[in-house]
Amino acid sequence: MIFLEIARKNPVSYFGLQIILTIFVILSIVIYKEYVVGFSAVTLDNLKVLSIISIAFFVIQLTLLISILNGLNNPLVYFSIILYLFSSGQTFLLVLNLDFANYNVFERINNNLIVSDSIIFYSISYVFFHFGVLTYVFTKDKVRSYNLLSSINFDDDNFVKTLKLTGLIMVLIGIVPFLTTLYNNINVFINYGYSGYYKMDDVRVSNLFGGFLYYVYTGVVFLILSSSRNIKKILIFLMILFSVIKFLLGDRGDGIVFALGSYLLYLNFVQLDKEKKKVKNFFMVFILSMVLMTLIPLVSIYRHGNMTSSLFINTLINENPIISTLQNLGSTLYPLAKTMEIVNNFQDPIYGSSYLTAFLLLIPSIFRVGIISDITSNLINYSPANWLMETMNMSYGPGFTPFAEAYLNFGWYGIVFMILYGYLMGKMLMITVSENQKKSVKTNFFTGLNILCFLFFAMSSRGSFNFIISYYFRYIIVPILILYLLYIYAKRKGKR
Repeated sequence: MIFLEIARKNPVSYFGLQIILTIFVILSIVIYKEYVVGFSAVTLDNLKVLSIISIAFFVIQLTLLISILNGLNNPLVYFSIILYLFSSGQTFLLVLNLDFANYNVFERINNNLIVSDSIIFYSISYVFFHFGVLTYVFTKDKVRSYNLLSSINFDDDNFVKTLKLTGLIMVLIGIVPFLTTLYNNINVFINYGYSGYYKMDDVRVSNLFGGFLYYVYTGVVFLILSSSRNIKKILIFLMILFSVIKFLLGDRGDGIVFALGSYLLYLNFVQLDKEKKKVKNFFMVFILSMVLMTLIPLVSIYRHGNMTSSLFINTLINENPIISTLQNLGSTLYPLAKTMEIVNNFQDPIYGSSYLTAFLLLIPSIFRVGIISDITSNLINYSPANWLMETMNMSYGPGFTPFAEAYLNFGWYGIVFMILYGYLMGKMLMITVSENQKKSVKTNFFTGLNILCFLFFAMSSRGSFNFIISYYFRYIIVPILILYLLYIYAKRKGKR
């Protein structure tokens, strides 16, 4: 920890630590793979050693990130953990010789060489991702953001009023689709089980209608930012309740994200004295994590339609929540491994097409003609997860990851792209508020936007880039534009 103390006195030296960490990761993995394994067949013991190396550097990298951000409770830290665990969770089980339960990702991949390459790829990519984060940290004051809001006086009463009005408008826009979709999902789950979402397209709410429901999330966060402390508590409680419902319906990823998002909102906008409650905060995070992880194996049993009262009780008592979480959330190593297998043998890299498509999809479909239409209508570009599902002739969605998408686009050079991805996530998610700024309306507003981005983007760790771009434009940029116009109108009206 001596190096971290030095870095705190000279923040730029964090780059030096990051470079050293990156060199050690690459050397450790490459030396082991090339000179220990060599041309021999890759065994489970080899995978175990690679996993140990990867996990060790994950812990070091996470410690460095927490040190840079001066704390654990930051959306960027949460995202970093989710990004790694959702890609590698079962490697922890392999290292500790623990039970894989009903889903052994290594057996499903059935190619130890590809698994070893996958571990190497995501381990190095994860470190390069944090290069991008560091780049944002040390350049953020030199790059202007949200220029649309530069003319707003955040201390003006009109701003808080228009923020609340915008929040109400967003909730009104989304509440009917939100409640309809929630009711439909509950009904599908009760009648068809979790698989009903994938096997019966006619029971789903249409994407056009359902897309409006996400405005509720934006509206709720805006209302939390602009309401009294008691209203904030009520709204956060409703978010926690929604998180529990998500878990019970089998949507474990969103359940975790909304639980963590609710906690961040509570920490930043409800809790009064953080210094006196640090121990309480730790125990709250610990208890919340244990409750969520205990629910995960129960949700998994529900999803497969095998739940009985006795099994429910036995699972609740006997299942280790941490092990169960790693069993259920670490399976997205599969899309990376299979993408590498396919690109190495049957498919050329698509050289940035899926990233380009994410931006082109912002263009209304009626204006997408010619080459733009060709690009955006290609399944591999607009939905890599569905492309993989069709290519592998799977009956369920395998998900995807930023690592898999980077490899799909650029092969091994995708590691370098993760620098840009890390910069983008740093910009979207990092809370940069000092203690003496906590009561500032402006800093609270941007902190709220960081948490809102986390709610929308955290599950992109199991998806593709188009989620980030489309969600950011529709559910953050558009509401901010409405807020801006309402504020300008209110300000001009007040001058008359």
